[in-house]
Amino acid sequence: MKAMKRIRLTALLLALTGCTEKVVIYDTEPPAAPRGLQSITGDGWVVLEWYPNTERDLAGYRIWKRPDQVDGQYVKIANLSETNYTDQNLDYGRTYFYFVTAFDHSGNESPRSELAYDTPRPEGSSLVQDFNLHPSTAGFAFTNSAPYGSVVAWNSGSADIYFEYSSADAAWFINVSPINVNTDLQDMGYTDSFDDVSYSPTSGWSAVGWVEAIVGHTYVVWTADDHYAKIRITSIDNPNSTVYFDWGYQIDGSGLGQLELKPAVIKKPQHDPTTYLRRQITR
Repeated sequence: MKAMKRIRLTALLLALTGCTEKVVIYDTEPPAAPRGLQSITGDGWVVLEWYPNTERDLAGYRIWKRPDQVDGQYVKIANLSETNYTDQNLDYGRTYFYFVTAFDHSGNESPRSELAYDTPRPEGSSLVQDFNLHPSTAGFAFTNSAPYGSVVAWNSGSADIYFEYSSADAAWFINVSPINVNTDLQDMGYTDSFDDVSYSPTSGWSAVGWVEAIVGHTYVVWTADDHYAKIRITSIDNPNSTVYFDWGYQIDGSGLGQLELKPAVIKKPQHDPTTYLRRQITR
């Protein structure tokens, strides 16, 4: 009888005090893999950008990197909360591979994003002048050895392109070097920025060895020694006969690991030798 009373009394006390069993729920669900990873090539640096994750418990992202397309482990190089990252102090002509993961406050990590790869290359800004008035400063050589990006004479053996103002057309032109005539040019049209063009085209190269130079347009240059470059005209100073532009140059040739500004393998030159350099030099 006493034992039964004690049991009933205990049950009553538990009910009165509201004592319940605590249930602990552990979060084991990882975030989704980050989407839209892309890279922007720079002068010894690479910028990575991707879309933000939408999980409420998202804590941040991890950047993983592997130099070169060889066997080896990816190394974590950064934890961050932003959706962009700049990897700096990189070697020219070396291809780097990246992916991004997301992690939450419980320590769960997402699957890896898609891969992005990039090959830093030299770039800069320069100016050239009309070869009719300033022949020694009208040519530009991208040059596959340091220093890269040099202003040279229009008919220098190292010149890839040279600039000309035609009073008859009231327009500026970019011309292929009269010595390195296997160079190809293409006007990619107006771009908002220098980085809008990151791959070279596989067709559509100029059939005549020249294109009009227009402010805001980006141009791809396929050099005679099988390298790829681009320039974007930023301004033209007609009174001083000067063109200003940004430039970038891929130092790898013949597709040796160069994955950007490199089209499918096609035979050079991409022009008809009988009509190329149709703009006659009238010096």
